[in-house]
Amino acid sequence: WAKGAVDEADDWAKNSVVFNGMIRCAGEAHDLDMAFGLFEGMFRTGTKNVSPNIITFGSLMSACERVGDVKATGRVFELME
Repeated sequence: WAKGAVDEADDWAKNSVVFNGMIRCAGEAHDLDMAFGLFEGMFRTGTKNVSPNIITFGSLMSACERVGDVKATGRVFELME
């Protein structure tokens, strides 16, 4: 689903604010796979205005916390480097 949402989005929707919101919503839905899929989708957009920022990583960390996945939290720290 995440890949389809990214691929089918109009160019105006391909920005960090939209992605951060979708990642946050995935986390609130306890769908960690979707949150990480959306994160990875940020790099497939082909646009300059989509790049992870502090909000992105915070949203991913919150998603990990919601599902209680400590290992995934470590993955987020690795992605931040």
